[in-house]
Amino acid sequence: MQELPRRFAIVGPGRVGHALGLALAARGLVPVGVWGRAVPVAAPDLVPSGREGRPGGEGRPAGERAASATPAPGERLARLASELNTRARTTPTPELREADWLFLTVPDRELAAVAQLFHQSGLVRPDAVWIHTAGVYGVEVLPAGRPRLALHPAASISGKPEEVEGLTWAVEVAEAGRETPDFARLTENTNAAGPAGPARPAGEAGKAAAEIVALLGGRMVLVPGERRAFYHAATALAANLSAAVWLLAEDMLKAAGFSPDDAHQTVMRLARSSLANVEQAGAAGVTGPVRRGDLETVQRHLQALAAFAAPSASGRPTGCTSGGTASGTASRPSGRSFAVNAAGLYRRLSFLLACELANHGLLTPADVLEWERVLSTGDTPSTGDQANGTRQNRS
Repeated sequence: MQELPRRFAIVGPGRVGHALGLALAARGLVPVGVWGRAVPVAAPDLVPSGREGRPGGEGRPAGERAASATPAPGERLARLASELNTRARTTPTPELREADWLFLTVPDRELAAVAQLFHQSGLVRPDAVWIHTAGVYGVEVLPAGRPRLALHPAASISGKPEEVEGLTWAVEVAEAGRETPDFARLTENTNAAGPAGPARPAGEAGKAAAEIVALLGGRMVLVPGERRAFYHAATALAANLSAAVWLLAEDMLKAAGFSPDDAHQTVMRLARSSLANVEQAGAAGVTGPVRRGDLETVQRHLQALAAFAAPSASGRPTGCTSGGTASGTASRPSGRSFAVNAAGLYRRLSFLLACELANHGLLTPADVLEWERVLSTGDTPSTGDQANGTRQNRS
């Protein structure tokens, strides 16, 4: 492996930029600067020193510091620059010429515009590798003809450097002078895999991918641009949308009489134990009424949710389904709003789980048809020999 590029720039000091910047600096790479939105000082090229350049430092009221759980964009910029002992910038500046790797760790919706802004500045070296960390895009949003790398961490990252260690990274590369992505086959012992087997990108962008992932102890998976939105939807489903289920379950437990703390701790224990079971045994680790084929219990759950979300005296169901008041102003969802959503979500997730279990051979096609019939019509589950046979002996 050739000598690692030693200098990098971070554009976008958010959670991923913060974690990556600190992790790379801890491994000997040299930051040349951090670029982002305005810092909370007069000069845009502040070199933070002591407490004055740090969020929460001198000159900021104590009450304001305590009230700000999430730093503002300018505060994030100053904080990361201070922790990396480098400069904070708000516009492209000549320090960019020093960077071997240019990381664009900005929100997905801003990526194309930020890439264009920095490219038009003319301050990025032609041989510098442009790197973005968005999951939904490939290299097409980066300047054509330059070494380009789409490098998305398949993880939920809050900003800690250890969170980017040991991850799987979804990679797409395009080398200098090429309009389309390019991959080259390597040996069987590579740590990257593509649709046709072990693979690893070649060229400067590919080398950057391999070196970054190796530095962080991770693994690459080649995900081409046309598959990245599909890939990213899968990661959002696992890491983000699953939180809706946990938060909804907490609301339901509180409505059942749990204190907020007890509800939170109970749901977290359930989530951790369920995740551990599936991690260890795959689909066979799933437990509960769907796994057992217990339609009767699922129906009782749905009836309880439907009763709790019964229409009000006005004939309209309570909760988030109402978009506003009669005067057209926005209305605040009632305390029972979760139940309107929970019944439909529970029904759909029960059927989805039945389908997934059938895909893994843990339920039969007849089971799935029965689940579909009962969940869509509300009919009584079948009690015939076939239904009884398919639901017995399940944990």
